Amino acid sequence: MAPDRLRVLLIEDDDDHAELIEGVLAAPARTLVTTDRAATLGEALNRLLVGRYDAVLLDQKLPDSQFWESVPRVVQAAPRLPVIVLTSLNDLDLALDAVNQGAQDYLVKSELTPDGLLRALRYAIERKRYVAAAEESRATMALFAHAVAHEIKTPLGAARLHLTLARQEGADIGLPAQLDHHLDRAEEMVVRSGDVIRGLLAFGDAARPGTDLVDVGVVVREALEELEADLRDAGARVETAALPVVSADRTRLRQLFVNLLTNALKYRAGERPLVVQIHADRDDAGWAFAVRDNGMGMEPDAVERVFGLFQRAHDPDLFPGIGLGLALCRQIVETQGGRIWAESESGTGTIVLFTLPHAGQLAPEELLAEDADEGVLGVD
Repeated sequence: MAPDRLRVLLIEDDDDHAELIEGVLAAPARTLVTTDRAATLGEALNRLLVGRYDAVLLDQKLPDSQFWESVPRVVQAAPRLPVIVLTSLNDLDLALDAVNQGAQDYLVKSELTPDGLLRALRYAIERKRYVAAAEESRATMALFAHAVAHEIKTPLGAARLHLTLARQEGADIGLPAQLDHHLDRAEEMVVRSGDVIRGLLAFGDAARPGTDLVDVGVVVREALEELEADLRDAGARVETAALPVVSADRTRLRQLFVNLLTNALKYRAGERPLVVQIHADRDDAGWAFAVRDNGMGMEPDAVERVFGLFQRAHDPDLFPGIGLGLALCRQIVETQGGRIWAESESGTGTIVLFTLPHAGQLAPEELLAEDADEGVLGVD
């Protein structure tokens, strides 16, 4: 079966460059691509409204748009189309910015070949389809979680009401101690089931990517304020270096740090005060974060599984919980375009590491928040 013909929108203002690219796509034995050309971003956006395309080739420099706004505007106009950025410069930082803004690939014009460009188009289309399917799956999961929670919350509420009524009526006739114990246990199970439902709802809601510019230092301070009483009661100390601005969902990012700090509090070592250190370093893909504590730590086999649903690293009888905290952290990080893992050894503490994309439209010197500070942000 012959491959399907691709229809590509080329956004290029330079006639010579456009002729070069169209020539590459129309090379002998490569007549599988039909190309439409737009010379400006405005013209391209109009074409995207009425035309049907499989991919977009976008020049880095256009007369009516700056590069940092071109990719987001094309992605917004045609969110299901893959975008490949074309440039005259072999610039890694520019390539990373393009990908962080929603492009699937980045190609240097002088290095284009018929085979290479056609292959890049095919790969970009497949990657975009995969991403769209994954986003649809996340949305379905969120809807499913909410539907299940709604169906279960009502009978659970009724069960708790009947337990309360039974306890009140039993008090009038003098309940046997053993029966009172059973009622206590039944109510504990209802409460635990409610916790599971709330955890599943949070897990489903976390499957929502974000593109806000988020000052991580501010988010960490908000998380510390939320946990201030617990940190103070534990005599905990939280230290941080200057933290950057990233592209993410602000609410989910705060939830991520709250979960990580809550875990550090729960599994702190009794023989020494808890110290948590938070810092970030820039790498090629964005920012690499580390949240280090001096708590109980985990056995090596537990490190591999604690990010799974309902997985626990420690005895649930000694440490109550439902095993969704780190699974939720993984869902948040991966949905925002990063990855998460941990390093730990029993008795020496745990380091949770995760990556997030940087705010691609900012210049490198702007990536650290202006008011980023270092030192103790927690409670002594």
